[in-house]
Parts: sequence; structure tokens; C-alpha cells
Amino acid sequence: MPNIIDPEEYKKEHKGNLKTLLKIYWNNKPIWKSYFFWTAIVLTLISQVVIVLTSASFYDSINYVANQMMSIMPNILGFNLGGYVLLIGLNSQNILDEITEPVKPSKYSLFQMQSSVFAFSILVQASSILIGYMIMGIMNLGANIFLPVELARTINFIGFILLNFISLYSLILIGQIVINIFNFGQILHFFVRLERLEKEFEEDEKQKNKRP
Repeated sequence: MPNIIDPEEYKKEHKGNLKTLLKIYWNNKPIWKSYFFWTAIVLTLISQVVIVLTSASFYDSINYVANQMMSIMPNILGFNLGGYVLLIGLNSQNILDEITEPVKPSKYSLFQMQSSVFAFSILVQASSILIGYMIMGIMNLGANIFLPVELARTINFIGFILLNFISLYSLILIGQIVINIFNFGQILHFFVRLERLEKEFEEDEKQKNKRP
């Protein structure tokens, strides 16, 4: 007996919003199980320790990281968007038929999972640009505002942790994007090759049937 699909439930699973994106991404691999996430945390902690031990200025460090992110992240974001377009656009109907089937025990398809990796990475990297822009603006506006030394140090300390983590995480996610593109290339190669082998098999069978 065929499965009866609830149209409303089906629509919920295909909504193009942030909640659905995170749901699919988390279903594929929860963020706390990602070595990219933990690598960013470890590198952030190492950076904090180095700055404390060398008595470097958190204010200057924030300024440096924000400038670097505003400079290089737009190019990285463009690279990721190009990869996303490749995923969405360069697919034949036969391949789409295969990769849009739900992957059990999940209710999401391989196409949705691959798409969520790109979308999540782009979202994080776009957030890093926004945070960098906001911090640069705050630093420029607050240059002439005087705060108690301890309060200023605390704000700079927290600000550097936030900016440094999102910046490092955004950069490390490039590795995830590259792996995702490679995996998708392997999937395309598999189905194209499989289709070719099936055609060759059919041709061989026809040739055998023609023989007396």
C-alpha cells in the first residue's frame, strides 16, 4: 500500500527559511559534532592565550582581525556562492531524480543535505562580514568615548573572542565547502558513469540477441 503524504507536513519540510535550513543541517551533522567547529574554538582559545601572554592589545587585535575579514571574506563568500550555484544548476533530471529521494533513516534527501552545507557556510561567512563591519563602526564612533580601564578591557576581551571565533570559523568552513564540492562531484560522476554502464549493458544485450 503506497504511503500517504500529508501535504501540509510536506510543505513544512520544504520551507525556505532559517529554521528549515538549521533543521536539515543539524539532521545531517549537529554542529557540536563537527571538527571544523571545535577547531575554530581551539584556535580562538590559543589566540586568547597568546595575546594574554604577550601583553598585546585586544583593541589593536580587534582592529586587525576586523580589517582582514572585511578585506578577504567577500572574495571567499563569492567562491562559496559559485559552488552553491554549481550544486543547484548543473544537474540533469536523471541525477536529480536519484539525489532528491530521502536518505533513510532521515526524511531529508542528499540534495537537501548538500545544499544545507553550502547555505550554512555562506550564512556564517556573511555574518562574519556583518559583525566585522559593525565592530569597525563601533570602534570609529567610540574612539572619543572614554570608559573606565577595566570596563574597556572587558569589552575588548569579549569583543575579540566573538570576532576571532566567527572569523576563524568562517575561514575553516572553506575546508567543509571544498569537501562538499568534491563529494558532490563524486556523486555526479557515480550517476553519470552508472547511466553510461547501463546503456553499454543494454547495447551488449541487443548485440547478443541479434546473433544467430
